[in-house]
Amino acid sequence: MTRGGKIALICVLATATLTMILIVGSGLLLAASVARGEVIRVQVHENVPHRTVDISVPFPAALANVAIDLAALAVPREEYRWPRHQRDWRPALAAACRALEDSPDAVLVKVEDGLDRIEVAKHGQTLVVDVWSPASTVHVSLPAHLLSHLARIAT
Repeated sequence: MTRGGKIALICVLATATLTMILIVGSGLLLAASVARGEVIRVQVHENVPHRTVDISVPFPAALANVAIDLAALAVPREEYRWPRHQRDWRPALAAACRALEDSPDAVLVKVEDGLDRIEVAKHGQTLVVDVWSPASTVHVSLPAHLLSHLARIAT
């Protein structure tokens, strides 16, 4: 085999190995995320005349962390700069997100207007947003640490 052939073979084997590592690594990351219960859940139930819509989308929180990191790498920092009047609030926002992660269980926001209700609460290490109206119900839950991670990237 020629020197060029050996180099090409090494490149092909290295690429195949890296691809397998990425595939197996992604699968393990997904499995670990699900096993730890760190899943973002979005559930929508809509009850309109002549039809009912039920949508439930689970999404591994570890993939959301990776997506946040990749977005931070892909977008030039000057494109997501905070407006000048908001820059002083960044450290406070980051600190609030970290404090929320360690805070006890509580209802953080509760708003009622007639039959419409919104509630934002913390249960364990999960942040939960529930919206109820006569026509629909929306439930979103996510690990509280995602907010800290996002705040850390954005500040």
